[in-house]
Amino acid sequence: MPERRVGPYEQSLRTSRARAEEEARARASRKRRATVIGALVGTLAVASVGVGAWTLVGNRSGGAGGSSAAAGGPRSCANPATVRLAVASSVFPALSAVTDALNNRSDGPCATFDLDAVDGYAVAGAVSGPGSPDAWVTDSAEWVSRATTTAGRTITAGPVFATSGVVVALPRSAGESAGARPTWSSTLGGSVPVQVSDPRRSAEAALGLAAASAGGLADKDVSAIAAKGGSVPDTGIDLDKVASGSPATGALVTEAEVSAFNAANPDRALATVAPTDATAAVEYTLVPLTRDAKTASLVKALGDYLQTDDARTILAKQGFRTPGGPTPSLPEPIYGSATIGSAPPAAAVSKVRQLWSASAPRTQALLALDVSGSVLERAADGTRLEIIQRATSQAVAAAAPDTNLALWLYSLHLGTKGDDYKQVLGYGSLGDGGHIAGIDKALAGLTKSVGGGSGLYDTIAAAYDQAAGSWATGRTNRVVVLTDGPNEDDYGLTLPLLEQRLATAKQSGRPVQVVIIGVGSKADAKTMTAIAKLTGGSYIAAPQPGDLLPALTSALGG
Repeated sequence: MPERRVGPYEQSLRTSRARAEEEARARASRKRRATVIGALVGTLAVASVGVGAWTLVGNRSGGAGGSSAAAGGPRSCANPATVRLAVASSVFPALSAVTDALNNRSDGPCATFDLDAVDGYAVAGAVSGPGSPDAWVTDSAEWVSRATTTAGRTITAGPVFATSGVVVALPRSAGESAGARPTWSSTLGGSVPVQVSDPRRSAEAALGLAAASAGGLADKDVSAIAAKGGSVPDTGIDLDKVASGSPATGALVTEAEVSAFNAANPDRALATVAPTDATAAVEYTLVPLTRDAKTASLVKALGDYLQTDDARTILAKQGFRTPGGPTPSLPEPIYGSATIGSAPPAAAVSKVRQLWSASAPRTQALLALDVSGSVLERAADGTRLEIIQRATSQAVAAAAPDTNLALWLYSLHLGTKGDDYKQVLGYGSLGDGGHIAGIDKALAGLTKSVGGGSGLYDTIAAAYDQAAGSWATGRTNRVVVLTDGPNEDDYGLTLPLLEQRLATAKQSGRPVQVVIIGVGSKADAKTMTAIAKLTGGSYIAAPQPGDLLPALTSALGG
């Protein structure tokens, strides 16, 4: 294989990287991010696929799917350690209030708790990936089991500290028609369509759909919901849009989420339908992930505080039920029963997931990552390479379990035969924890492959050929290419030749969409858009670090 040349500029990036990272850490230690709760509660969108991440920008209705908050420094000490928490989006505002209260105690732990809103399914698939949090607040024991499989080590959750009933939020006018004794079947199968997240990746969706199925909702109705993707947009369930009531739609969420929305929007408060046939509840636990003894002790201090009367009072005021705690502030009005019943049978949960898998859109994607020397350039949140590593790990973890994914890398002369590309992993199911672990391992080792220019055109052509040759019936077949700049291979395909090859290949009867994601500000957007459109694909610009995760999540099927 021809040796890749490392030029002076790239070498300077490599040699200065450690110093720059140390300076960034020093700046971060002096910085305290403002708590961002208002943006979250004001629109209160509920992620449909768990696209949140440990480092996110924006509110829940944005593409990144999450919010971040860092509590102020603790009263107990001057130089606190930072504990990074990934928190289920439905309990994020309440957890932020709890950590604020803990930091205000003179006997509290010497820690600043840095919270990010991210759904449990996504965390479970990325616990071994780049940027994994120190601890995690999840809404289902099932995600803890998935995390154990993905991590290859036993991960244990603490005791349940709060619960919240699974309900349907409706505009007031639609709620009044629910009747005195609504059932799950009548609510999800009624005249008002209800947005339902993917039950394979959402605890509340699994509980609600399974209860409806066990209560008589026809299989064809479950399949119809799945075929529409639950009618949930890529940005997730947005209660602000439900409140608009035009057209009237509902959303399957938790009662605490409705309480939070109504508190922030009293003039547009939503009605809550709590079906009388076994309304189940999601259960929140704190899950330690760190292997550092000092950090683990700080996580334990938070876990202990979550079991106190003070924490239970805070949680109850935000609409959560707590073991032995005060009566929660439930949303009003409630149609049906606010009493929590038993969870639906496991067989019913399994059945609705099977129906969903059989009916929901499925994706097979070949993901090609740019590892040319320019990815070592620094951005606000680290090098471009580090941003790619984190976002890719998290997008893969959040993708539907029946997504098939292959992983390639490309620069110049990277392959064993001097090709600009190489396959790292062949197609595998993202429902396989071993395949996800293999992707995370490959991502962690990307630095070893970085260097040289970008053989972008040759890579797109070869990836298209590979995807067409592995074409899967009944799936959306895609090539997803991340690039941070123009094609730099003077001896490979020219743009006209690439366009000619793609136009010819498109006639094969095996359509493959090419989705190109431009990372940073130097991607050739005009050219990339033209290439993608030839295949029925699209170009997605990701100029800022926070743009990459939602772009990748969408490209991998949402």
